[in-house]
Amino acid sequence: MLINASVYEEGKEIPGALSWQDALDAALPTKGFAWIGMHNPTAEELDAVAQKMELHDLVVEDIKMGGQMPKLEEYPNYIFIVCKQAKWSKENGLEEGDVSLLVNKKHMVSFRRGVGDGFTTVRSRARLEPQLLNLGSGYVLYAVLDAVVDRYFPIVKNLEAEFERLEDRVFGEDAKDISLHDIPREQLTRRLYHLRREVVRFRGMVEPLLEVTIKLFGGRVPALCDGLGEYYRDIHDHLVRIVARLDALYATMGSAVQAQLALTTIEEGKVTKRLAAYASIFAADTLWVGLWGMNFKHMPELDWKYGYPLALAIIAVTSVVLHRQFRKRGWL
Repeated sequence: MLINASVYEEGKEIPGALSWQDALDAALPTKGFAWIGMHNPTAEELDAVAQKMELHDLVVEDIKMGGQMPKLEEYPNYIFIVCKQAKWSKENGLEEGDVSLLVNKKHMVSFRRGVGDGFTTVRSRARLEPQLLNLGSGYVLYAVLDAVVDRYFPIVKNLEAEFERLEDRVFGEDAKDISLHDIPREQLTRRLYHLRREVVRFRGMVEPLLEVTIKLFGGRVPALCDGLGEYYRDIHDHLVRIVARLDALYATMGSAVQAQLALTTIEEGKVTKRLAAYASIFAADTLWVGLWGMNFKHMPELDWKYGYPLALAIIAVTSVVLHRQFRKRGWL
């Protein structure tokens, strides 16, 4: 589905509503370029774009199939870039969408699939800076990639906040989030482990973009990116920061999971010691009862007037002494 199709010359949008076909053609005789955005394009639309821009069959297949890892491929007449948009929530976890970009000197075409916001705000902001828009399609490519990367930061922040929320409940005596009070610690540990896997998955979406951005400002860069190295380096720096935060979060989560397993082992050990202590107390009492329950003819204490109260007293004293000893050693 077509979202927007415009032609820009000297940093200004040429007035008039255009189809994507007209926009592609209208940009050719000018000194400007066409900026086209499509969301969930049909196979027929993709085939038409492919024919118009003379796309390679593999490029068309990648856009149709989706699910590609972020990458940059150079072809004689254009460059093809794939990146990921993402969305995270406690209810649905991490959701991802594909953004495919076809760029040359005269055209900038974006295809979006799945979750993720569009680039209408990017287009609106670019219109306010005609001197930058006049830099051509290379600047628009920067603006779109910058918007994609900037949308990663709230996801990282939300992942960190969710980890702190779970960590507070797992290791703190009183959780700030009362919704977690009634959840067993074992279930919280599973949530923590699941969140750690989400961090790994999200990092897998972000990290490949580092290589993509390096190709846009380091070494031999595509012609349309000449003079824009500082802009793409800025995106690269943002990605480095995001990856560093995700790595730190992943490592902290690993330590938290190990600590939680250790705490679980300690708790189980406490229960085991408590059961062993009570078993020892009852074993000592059982020893006395078994001793006086033996069937011998000559057991003097059986004929004592106060034999029964004395036996109860001995059992009680034994239980109290053992209980105090176990409490002293921290078993009870």
